[in-house]
Amino acid sequence: MFATLRYKLRYNPPPRLLINALKRVGITILPYYLTLRSVQDTRSTLERSHCSLVELGPESMATIAAMPMAHASEAVYRQRLSLGQRCFGLMLDGRLVGYCWMDPARCSYGGEGFELADDEGYGFDIYTLPGERGRNLAPLLNACFSDRLEELGIRRMYGVIDRYNRPSLRFAQKIGARRIRLNLYVNLFGLFEKSWMLRRYEDEPDHPDSSART
Repeated sequence: MFATLRYKLRYNPPPRLLINALKRVGITILPYYLTLRSVQDTRSTLERSHCSLVELGPESMATIAAMPMAHASEAVYRQRLSLGQRCFGLMLDGRLVGYCWMDPARCSYGGEGFELADDEGYGFDIYTLPGERGRNLAPLLNACFSDRLEELGIRRMYGVIDRYNRPSLRFAQKIGARRIRLNLYVNLFGLFEKSWMLRRYEDEPDHPDSSART
């Protein structure tokens, strides 16, 4: 319990802790960046012959839900698979040490919802084992994931990053993810949901039904 508390205090500034507390009672008020990166332009030179990326199916959802500080429940993970979203796990020394998710059809974050082109994807829920910090797992997972994206014909990847998630913002900058716009997403108990654009950083490719451009 104390290890979890220390982790949260280390990696979450006070605004993020408040956002998390509100979310637990059904209120989401979140400023976020929509980012975009070119898969080919951010190819990594990391050595990755000692690891592998495997696609995870329904039989693996209980496993990832049981990992320390997992982001969601087994039921949520299974629902994602039923919607066509895909999960990829990083195997290192025969162990599952991280995973990430991709939606090949939509930028499916609650504040967005626009359809993607055939060569685009939306990456989200990137996780590495907290106890393995310092082993360069996030760059390794990203490198292996980018290899798989190229195999799938994905050239551009969208992402959504919490404005107060400083480690994720630094990592996104390292891998060449550009900020497209800053939005404010509000969800009140599932009864009201809307996203407002606060700032545009650069133009983005046209998509037919983004709900976040007003």
